[in-house]
Amino acid sequence: MAFHRNSININLRNRHTLSCRCERPNGSWSYSQLDLNICLGNNNGEFIWGGDSFAHSATEIRLSLEGPERAPWLHAELNDHDGTHQCASGC
Repeated sequence: MAFHRNSININLRNRHTLSCRCERPNGSWSYSQLDLNICLGNNNGEFIWGGDSFAHSATEIRLSLEGPERAPWLHAELNDHDGTHQCASGC
C-alpha cells in the first residue's frame, strides 16, 4: 500500500525531509517524517534507493503531487560524475 493513500499534508522540509500526517488504523492521525538523506542517494545524476545524502549533490529539490492519486514525486537536479546537473525524478 502506498503511504500517500492514507496521508494528508504531504510536503518536503529542509530539502530532504518528507513529512505528512498519516491515518492510523483506529482513524486517528499521527505526524510522521522521513529523512530521505538516510535512504536515497545520487548515482551519477540519478536517484538510487539504498544510497544516502542525495541532497548534498542536488539543487532545485522539490516535491510534487501528481496524477489522479496525487502520488508524491521528488524532483531535483543531481550532479553527475562530471559535475553537470541532471534532471532526476522519482516516487
